[in-house]
Amino acid sequence: MTSDEPTLDRVFALATHLSPVDKLRLIERLVPQVTRVWLTPAVPVPIVVDDQLRELEALIIEAANAGRADQDSADLISQMRR
Repeated sequence: MTSDEPTLDRVFALATHLSPVDKLRLIERLVPQVTRVWLTPAVPVPIVVDDQLRELEALIIEAANAGRADQDSADLISQMRR
């Protein structure tokens, strides 16, 4: 590593001497680079998972539109165990 190589501490020390407007401009330039890293999934989500999530969402909507059940699930499970 050379002494001219930038480090976080050196960059921060320099940035503290900037005017407030230039500090904001620096942040404005850095944010797109950081958000690209945050928004890029480390592991691609398989299409199958996407399809399963769509199916689950459809079931939730269907259940919500069906209204209230005659029995709640706890009662139904208790009856099935008997």
